[in-house]
Amino acid sequence: MNESFGIMDEGYFKSSGQILKWINDLLRLNVSKIESLGSGSVYCQVVDAIFPGKVPLSKVNWRAKLDYEFVTNLKILQNCFTKLGIKRYIEVEKLSKCKYQDNLEFIQWLMRFYEVNCNKSPESYDALERRKNVEPDYSFAEKQVIVKLFNQPQQNQQDNQQPAKSQARKPSTQVKQLEPALYKKVVNNTNANINVQNTQVIQNIKDIIQNQNISDSEKVAKIANLLKIESNQ
Repeated sequence: MNESFGIMDEGYFKSSGQILKWINDLLRLNVSKIESLGSGSVYCQVVDAIFPGKVPLSKVNWRAKLDYEFVTNLKILQNCFTKLGIKRYIEVEKLSKCKYQDNLEFIQWLMRFYEVNCNKSPESYDALERRKNVEPDYSFAEKQVIVKLFNQPQQNQQDNQQPAKSQARKPSTQVKQLEPALYKKVVNNTNANINVQNTQVIQNIKDIIQNQNISDSEKVAKIANLLKIESNQ
């Protein structure tokens, strides 16, 4: 069983698009984000495709959405590696955070491991039957939004004497989403130097960010307008 691949191995040059297509074809899924692999279920079933019956798929939570559920799935994978004698270390805590780079590196290795060690054709693996026709839910990765609101400390008198222009890009409430571009646009469109305490305003900002029916530009305009209104009150 070959499991050691150097950093220049062809497996580490596979793009996310190639990997997602391979996953979806092999497992009959519709995974669209590498981050969703952090739930652990895909990893478990890929190993099942290589070693049928060695992974207790009945224990896998196919609709996991929370960190602790991801950890449970990844520990199932870890136990299987131990029993199969696979020495690859699984960084459970890192993978369960659903970060792109951590999961990309692991799935690149796992895809290469499959290519080298699986002696069966992909068509011979009935992924749906193996998971009892369960349709996994990876919507958590599609809808995952990080909202971080915090108050800047009050400026001292010397800071207040600085030209307003130097403070224009530093609203005291910063709104961050997974896409950094949206955050930058909000900052660039908000000239207010404010200290948001109103919980309703904070909730309104969260609602805007999580709204899937409006574009990023509309979100930017709405959030910027909210911040400006709040600063004038």
